[in-house]
Order: sequence, then C-alpha cells, then structure tokens
Amino acid sequence: MKTKKIMAVLLASCMLLSVAACNKGGEETTAPSETEAPTTTTEATTTESMEEETAPSDFTEDTVPDPLNEGIQMDIIVDNFEKWLHDEGEDADKPYLYAVTDLNNNGMLEVINCVVEGSGLYTYANIFEVTEDLELTEFAFPQSEQEGAPDIPDIGVESLNYFVVGGEYIYVVTDNIRISSSESVEVTYAMKFDEANKKMSLEKLGYAENKANKKGDIESKCFDKDDKEISEEDYYKLGMNLYSVDSSEMGAAMINWITQEQMQQEDFEVLLHESWDGFQR
Repeated sequence: MKTKKIMAVLLASCMLLSVAACNKGGEETTAPSETEAPTTTTEATTTESMEEETAPSDFTEDTVPDPLNEGIQMDIIVDNFEKWLHDEGEDADKPYLYAVTDLNNNGMLEVINCVVEGSGLYTYANIFEVTEDLELTEFAFPQSEQEGAPDIPDIGVESLNYFVVGGEYIYVVTDNIRISSSESVEVTYAMKFDEANKKMSLEKLGYAENKANKKGDIESKCFDKDDKEISEEDYYKLGMNLYSVDSSEMGAAMINWITQEQMQQEDFEVLLHESWDGFQR
C-alpha cells in the first residue's frame, strides 16, 4: 500500500512539472522581440509628427494690414501733414478750416482744407484722399490748373446737400462772389469726384444776380446754365429738379470743421479723429 501511494505522488508531481513547463514555453513564444517596436509606441510617434506638421502658423489673415482700416488711413493723413496743413509762412495766420470726410462714400478718407478771403469772398480749397496703395493724392479743383476755370465753391459750411445717381455722389454747392457792398452773384454747381482723373468736377447749374435797390432791399434775377431767366423758386430747386427723379438717395453731409487756431494749439491728430467722428452722411 505504501509503495502504491508513493508511486501515485511521484506521478502527480511529474504531471505538475510537465504542465508548468508547457505554460512557460507558451509565454516565451508570444513575447515581443527586442528588435520589434511596440505598436502603441509607433502610433504615438506618428500622431505627434502629424500634429507638428499641421500646427497652425502664428501668421493668419487677421494679421494682414487692411488698407481700408480707418486707423491706417488716419495714420497716412497724419504722416503727410505737410501736404495739407498750412502752419508756416503767411498761410499760418489765415483762417483755414480742416475736416476729415468720406464725401464720395468709397471707404477712403479725405482731408479737406479751405479758406475764404479777399473782398470778393474767394474760396481756396484742397481735397486729398487716401488711396488703396496707402498714399495721399490730391483731387485738384479746375481753378488750380487753368485760367478762367470756375471759382472754387464755398465748401466750408456745416452741411452739403447731395444726390446719389448711379451710385455716384453729386453735391449741389454754391459760390458767392461779392462785386460791391450792394451787389453780388451766387453760382450753383454740381460737384463730384472724378475718380479716373483724380479731379473735382464742377458743372454749372445756374446763377443768381443779387442787387440792393434804393430802399436797401435785395432784388434777385435767376438764370439757368444757358442764361435763360428762371424764377427764384426754380433756381433754389435746380438740384432737386435735375437729380431727384434718377436719385436713389438724397441727403446732407454734416462736416465737423477744425479751425486753424485749434490746429496750432492742440494735438491735431486728436482733432482729426474728432472731425471724422463728427462726420455724418
């Protein structure tokens, strides 16, 4: 009996050793080799590499300067002050007015200077507009180019009436010419921007001759552009009669003028911003 038990125990021990050896051999066959990189490590490395290649650059479209930006345009006006600011010589004491506007509504700012002087109340003016290539270009009035051209209209007023015809802004402006203390002439023009030639276009619409009678009352005779006499009512409706039918819009541009004295005593860059803020169309 003891011999059978001993043999049974030895047989069981051999079976256990055999099973253990089999299990050990299975583990060795499934373990990765030292030269083979784990799959998870390769995927992680590939993902990190792709993220580095596709990471967005610090330079985006938002960092590209927009020439239509009002701040950039105002900097162009300020940097070119020697073109439009009369702050030296004889002109320094003249009552110039300055304003920043967008009269033709094209998104490009203008800086305007004008002064009225002389016994005949002559207006002198310059209009400079910022261009898309970030320069300041003058829109010259005809008077500055040729003899006998129309007088520059009196644009140094708080509001200018306009009509929009075919997308173009047409301003109805007047020029008062004093002949004597009792006699004057008022000429009405259609003023617009000639974009192609960088000029101010002036078309005469009519005029009024004003003269004081013996009692001191003003008597007026009004004419159209062809010198045909018209009523005073029709004279003051010249713009309305010509443009209202074809106009898609009409109104008045409100201009916030700065005086020469203010420009000399204060920070003119701040004043220009205030002028632009006060401009309304």
